[in-house]
Amino acid sequence: MSRRALLSTAGMVGFGSVAAMTGTGAFSSARADRGLEVSVADDANAYIKIEAPDTSKANVGEKVDLLEITNHWKAELEIDRVEFVGEQSTLEDISAENTPLSEIDDRTAICAKCAEVGNAEGELEFIVSTNNATASIVRPFSVTCHPVIDPVIDFRGNPNDQSAQVFLCADSDREIEVIVRGESDASDNSEDDEKTVNVTPSDGVNLNKEAGVNIITEIEINNEIYTESTGECKGASGNKSSNN
Repeated sequence: MSRRALLSTAGMVGFGSVAAMTGTGAFSSARADRGLEVSVADDANAYIKIEAPDTSKANVGEKVDLLEITNHWKAELEIDRVEFVGEQSTLEDISAENTPLSEIDDRTAICAKCAEVGNAEGELEFIVSTNNATASIVRPFSVTCHPVIDPVIDFRGNPNDQSAQVFLCADSDREIEVIVRGESDASDNSEDDEKTVNVTPSDGVNLNKEAGVNIITEIEINNEIYTESTGECKGASGNKSSNN
């Protein structure tokens, strides 16, 4: 019997005869601690689905998801004793959020906080249990922790004039998410707009053009609200900065 077909064999309790655990790539290891078979199966047949997150990067001081777990079993699943295997300096405060998973298709993430800049690769171990059965799983992860971006917001011109422009620049070639709020035009009947755009601010970005908002009233980046200039984007072309 191949390793992928069956990683560990024991009695038939808890989940049933087999608890199928699956995800992107093979497990580093899995073992039955208390009478539970653990095998690798196709996602459609998995009782527990384990996947790598869509986004595996964050700024220093922010949380980053290491694994995503979905309950496909009709029983409450508890995830605990989450820890790194070996030394890990780039990440800290590892935990599983929103547990237990009470119902089928409930989801949670194992996450950690970026403690310093760098790439973090390694393995983590966690315990999955239900009723009287327990399984221990070791799984690899790979994430990147970036330095905190210090954005410069440059409001240029009269903010009530459609000729006004707002630029964003930063010493970073990494794409960041920006929420732009404003008005589609200068008429009294215009409705407020909110657009979310992902931009690379290294060379100075015209947010009016990127978001398609004519009059911008505020910018939100990393939960910080900006309603006036914090500096000048010298490399960006447009009206003179409102700071000058």
